[in-house]
Amino acid sequence: MRLPLFWKLFLTLTLSAGLVVGAMSLAMRLSVSHEFSKYLEGREAAELQMLAAGLSAEYHEAEGWKRFANQHGRWRAFLREYNPSAWERPERNREAHEKRREHRGPERGPRITLLDQAGHRVVGPPPEQEVRRSPITVAGETVGWLSVSPKARRHRQENERFLKRQFRMLGLMGASMVVMAVVLALGLSWYLLRPVRKLASATQEIANRRFETRVEIQTQDELGQLAADFNRMAEQLESFEQQRQQWIADVSHELGTPLAVLQGEIEALQDGLRKPTPEQMASLHAEVLRLDRIVKDLRFISRVEAGSLELNRISVHLGVLLHETARRFRDRFTERGLEITEYIPENLPTVSADLNRLQQVMDNLLENTLRYVESPGTVQVRAEAQQDGVLISVEDTGPGIPTAALPQLFDRFYRVEQSRSRESGGSGLGLAICKQLVEAHGGGITAKPVQPQGLCIEIHLPKQNKK
Repeated sequence: MRLPLFWKLFLTLTLSAGLVVGAMSLAMRLSVSHEFSKYLEGREAAELQMLAAGLSAEYHEAEGWKRFANQHGRWRAFLREYNPSAWERPERNREAHEKRREHRGPERGPRITLLDQAGHRVVGPPPEQEVRRSPITVAGETVGWLSVSPKARRHRQENERFLKRQFRMLGLMGASMVVMAVVLALGLSWYLLRPVRKLASATQEIANRRFETRVEIQTQDELGQLAADFNRMAEQLESFEQQRQQWIADVSHELGTPLAVLQGEIEALQDGLRKPTPEQMASLHAEVLRLDRIVKDLRFISRVEAGSLELNRISVHLGVLLHETARRFRDRFTERGLEITEYIPENLPTVSADLNRLQQVMDNLLENTLRYVESPGTVQVRAEAQQDGVLISVEDTGPGIPTAALPQLFDRFYRVEQSRSRESGGSGLGLAICKQLVEAHGGGITAKPVQPQGLCIEIHLPKQNKK
């Protein structure tokens, strides 16, 4: 049977408190019993010393034990008269006598035996079960002994009743503490597991794809940290879900446009509205190539994100790569009325990279610039060495894009103007591919505005480690 966490925590706290209370009660019971016995023994020893002192004076005055020899009445009277407080301050009135007789006579009379120096009984009951013997000295010499027999059963029962009352009180206190511990354990278990219950409920909501669910953070302990981590996870899942939905919508839209064109053109041919001229065939072929390019780009991005793209790393001299790329694009830029310039130092450090993939990144950036920069315009390709790598920048004269749109520039299918890329033949995946490839090389890519209306794409690549 599965035991809920609440009951596990409750039983653990209750049993722990019960064990502590039980151990404390047992220790206090043993301690009270031991200390009470020590107290009785100590009091009895002190009283015997006082008795011995009184008998020492009697012995010195009578020069022996003749006064008490077989004089049981006198012996009992002496014991009744004896009282430690009265020995310090003698008082002979009847009220004090009756009080001492009530409290001391019944206890001491039958239990104390006077022995001479040799240990022979002088007066008192035979010491059959002696439990204590106290010497009587005169001038430093032992002249007799006081022998104490066990207490009468009645006195033992009184002591036992006293201890039982104390033990009963301890038991009631222990039971009260256990009840309080149970109540506190219930409250503490409920309080500690309240955020866990909220997390469990929120987890069920997440499992039902309600990714907007959040947990309120009420503490600063580990449970509060867990709630904060849960909220961050929910935010990521919500973001991923939005990206997934946007991805499906974008793919459907991107593939739907050329498919719609193909469908319309083919149906026109089937209905005889158009003739299969070379121009018509070229248009159909262009749409098929566009579909093929989109599918290939999507497949490539999926490979990079899945980590299945293998990089053939070699030592790459970026200066040579950038010069060659600019040379290949120069004629196309000139045809569009654009100028491409280079600012590339000769002493750039080498980087460990896949040459073909870096070439793909630069081609995508310049293709993107070629589509969007208005004529007349200028494109600058720059590179500079930094302490930890190389910074490459491609800067144009615009038109730029809104600052709010910069973080989304490298998202798949993102366009500032939804129709612009399709008209120029782009798939909307070029910059997303650039980002994936640069990050696969351990670098980073960012976009920033350039005054008055241009755009600058910066790529940072780590330099090659020397072996």
